Amino acid sequence: MPRNIVGPLVRGKDLYGREGDVAYAWRLLERGSILIAAPRRHGKSSVMSALVDAPLPGWRPILVDVESETSPQELVTRLTAELLQHEQLGGPLRQAAKRSAGMLGRMAARLEEVSVGVGGLGEARLRLREAAPPDSWQAIGEQLFNSLADASDQVVLILDGFPIYLSSLLEADEARGVAFLRWFRSQRNRVERLRFVVGGSVNIEPTLELLGQTTTINDLQRMRIEPFSSAIGVAFVREVLSAEGIEYEPEVPDRVCMSVGTLVPFFLQVLIGEVLVAGRGRRVTAADVSEAYERRVLGPDNRARFAHYESRLRGYGVDEDAARRVLANLAQQPADEAMLSAAVRHVDLRRVLARLESDYYTVRNGHVWSFHSVLLREWWLRNARIPS
Repeated sequence: MPRNIVGPLVRGKDLYGREGDVAYAWRLLERGSILIAAPRRHGKSSVMSALVDAPLPGWRPILVDVESETSPQELVTRLTAELLQHEQLGGPLRQAAKRSAGMLGRMAARLEEVSVGVGGLGEARLRLREAAPPDSWQAIGEQLFNSLADASDQVVLILDGFPIYLSSLLEADEARGVAFLRWFRSQRNRVERLRFVVGGSVNIEPTLELLGQTTTINDLQRMRIEPFSSAIGVAFVREVLSAEGIEYEPEVPDRVCMSVGTLVPFFLQVLIGEVLVAGRGRRVTAADVSEAYERRVLGPDNRARFAHYESRLRGYGVDEDAARRVLANLAQQPADEAMLSAAVRHVDLRRVLARLESDYYTVRNGHVWSFHSVLLREWWLRNARIPS
């Protein structure tokens, strides 16, 4: 039975209700590379980790968090270090690289004294960064991917946080970001023994649509990580409560799911955690669930837990106030663009809406916009700053 884990990656027996997602990812990988799209805390990183924890025979998945990378040069250096340091692939790849006359061979030679494995990853990355000539990322990346062509297993590079990296790159230098996107697409379709899984908490597609660059990712198969269904959500709550040794009224699992509304595992786990506190040493009631949701989940005790949903808007620059006004209106009721334009002046409303949709604050149904999550909408009403 799954434990109530709030925050860290969920792995092994604690990863509940995602068996179908993991199996579907493997089916897609047989055909090509994947773009996994899901809001923050929906479980995409846990699903990607599950591919690494239990790979199918003949597959070698490697997970790399690239969210903090700042340029194509840094990203390719990171991938080179990860592959050359990999416990199983690293040794053969180093030997193959050093036998070649290319730039990758010269870089691999710099790792002669660095032992293969995770322990030497930081030192390897520093040495490779020093050895790589400026703006050499295309040549190094192509040689790196070429070196995987003879790998005994099908290699899967899983790039977590990739859309955030890409969004930052496009904002800093649009031309360079587009050049990287076009190059990366060509690499995905060039090496047969290599697959990519790219995923993160930003949906980059609306931004690329505004830039006219959707063709740079049209080869990627889309996979969404959805909230739990009602049946799985209720079963999940039951099993977690049982695993935690909590006695509860029969109505409690349904009340937990009804309160959260959008059955994201993280949201359910936050409420379950507060219910566990309320029910310490006694039988939990449905009234306990309602009180925990209203007073603790949406109250000051959990303000910091959800604060990143608001603080993320600071990166919107000139669009921040407009984005806050849009969300303040949608927290009251769904609205179309005509209604929202009355609250937002002197900015490009389409651009603001695209950014909010990309960050999964909002969802569009036809011409009507609303909050993506019931819990987030209610948290916003109580806690978010609204421009004067």
